Amino acid sequence: MTKTILTIDGIDGSGKSVFCRQLFEALHVGGIETVSIRVDDFRRGAEWSFAGFAEHDAYYDGYFDLAACEVVLSTFLVGASTVEVPVYDIGAERRVGSKRLALEGATVLVLEGVFPLRMPSAAAGTLIYLDTTEPEARRRILKRDLAKGRTEAEITRRMDQRYFPSQARYRSEYGPRDRAAIVIDNERLAERRGIKRDLGGLPPRLREVLAQFLPVPHQP
Repeated sequence: MTKTILTIDGIDGSGKSVFCRQLFEALHVGGIETVSIRVDDFRRGAEWSFAGFAEHDAYYDGYFDLAACEVVLSTFLVGASTVEVPVYDIGAERRVGSKRLALEGATVLVLEGVFPLRMPSAAAGTLIYLDTTEPEARRRILKRDLAKGRTEAEITRRMDQRYFPSQARYRSEYGPRDRAAIVIDNERLAERRGIKRDLGGLPPRLREVLAQFLPVPHQP
């Protein structure tokens, strides 16, 4: 049974979580057994007061347990029936336990989150990159985090000192947009535009479902 990892990448605020939910539903409706995980659930809650480290470097190098996430991806690929994944409380910003994720019968795993190309199994899979401008991403993050009870000043600080500098480093080191098999203009969530769509090498049924779900690349 062929196992496929579909990875949704993009800067913070690019709309990855919304897109992931919609993709998961499309795969389910298309009869493809799918599981999904989020890089966000593998947060370690790094201390931001590390002497000698800028906040964006601590966020990039220490905040996410990407090695643990890679274990889940590789466990899926070898055909295991279950795997343990962490449970992260976003409100409290800390890990609160773990749970067993059923993998039996699943042929597709959808991974959503930041810095995914740093994980070998994700890098070897099919990458979907959501293209969004920084101003629009900032608007979305502000709206999202105000709803969580954070102040505008704290949200702005996180964007300036954590999210966008670390994303710039990631893009410089890994070039996700250029490496992606699928690139989508996600500036307008209700009017996505296709930029690139290469479905070659995917299993036939998965290719059919994605061809129906993904926007057709825009012809200039």
